Amino acid sequence: MRFPDPDDSPNIAVREGYEIQIDDKAGDPIHQTGAIYDFAAPSKVVSKPPGQWNTMEIQTQDQSYIVIINGQKVTEFTGDRFTEGYVGLQAHDDKSKVSFRNIIIKEIR
Repeated sequence: MRFPDPDDSPNIAVREGYEIQIDDKAGDPIHQTGAIYDFAAPSKVVSKPPGQWNTMEIQTQDQSYIVIINGQKVTEFTGDRFTEGYVGLQAHDDKSKVSFRNIIIKEIR
């Protein structure tokens, strides 16, 4: 979330933006679904089993981040990085399988 132009380097997104995790296989909470990766663990894991669709809403306003999964707020975080920038969907190895549908980005006023 909110990273500068990656210019062919996916690591810019991780180093200069915030990654919202979508993987339940992590061994520690700060890397589970809904976490602000390496910064804030979700309060609970509410994702559905593999093969079922989940909904995720990410709200950002100024430096405030809220992650809602399947209708339940799981993470609140206050950052100190960019307040504008790109939105990425997946930056992982070629063997990782992930699908997205019904992606909506809207400005909140």
